[in-house]
Amino acid sequence: MIGADVLEFADLQRMSGYTRLSDVERWAKDNGIPFKRCRAGITTSVTAFNASMGITQAANDGGMLSADIVG
Repeated sequence: MIGADVLEFADLQRMSGYTRLSDVERWAKDNGIPFKRCRAGITTSVTAFNASMGITQAANDGGMLSADIVG
């Protein structure tokens, strides 16, 4: 993990259960997770991931998925 607020490709692979880039991208698109392409694959933020699941700071004060859960 790059930082506390960034999910790298390896994190997304573990979360999705897929290993190939095309499969992880499709999983992210199907689940409404915005991402950016990079040399290592794709990356997204914890905030973007939470928003795709309908979890917001206002709706759930402090109960957002933290990046340390992934690793």
